[in-house]
Amino acid sequence: MFAVIAIMVVIQLFVTFVPEPEDIDRRLVEAVMVLPGSKVDALDEMFMWAEFSTPEQRRAVLDKLLDITDPTDIREGSVHVLARSDARRQLMDRAKDRYRQQIERAGLGEFSTANLSSLRAGDPRTETVLLGLIVTRPAENGETFSGGKWETRDFLWSLTGSSSRGPLALYLYYAPDPGKTLSESAANRLLQRLGDV
Repeated sequence: MFAVIAIMVVIQLFVTFVPEPEDIDRRLVEAVMVLPGSKVDALDEMFMWAEFSTPEQRRAVLDKLLDITDPTDIREGSVHVLARSDARRQLMDRAKDRYRQQIERAGLGEFSTANLSSLRAGDPRTETVLLGLIVTRPAENGETFSGGKWETRDFLWSLTGSSSRGPLALYLYYAPDPGKTLSESAANRLLQRLGDV
């Protein structure tokens, strides 16, 4: 699979639109979080094997991400509901637009992620990792997510008990890229920039 890593800040994986049997009311949620730098190797490994073509594959990626990222690891965070709709295409377009907006905000370029581990070989350890997650989920039980670190933790906890069916849309990005490090202060500044709706 070909994926891309943004030269300055993030790594992207593409998501494929897969028709579902019925339209349901969904929320599009984005969470951006600052994590310990020790998470970078596991994230690299996940991005190198991840597939997004089917709901089941997207569910597997999300489950792996939740294995890597415990909510208690979140040092700072921001979570917002970007949209709510029962129209699949509208949410897919909004997710794609949001992702592109984040890339533009960070001024990013892209290159292949096929050999991330070898690209990072010899790099100094990064202090932090900044991870962004854009995902759809059913708009059920009156759930609302908007806020900082604690609300971001709550949102991540909620994903562990979500439906076994994969999300309609799933975009992931993280920093730093190979050859770079990310200090906690720099990650917090980036969080403020990317966390705005």
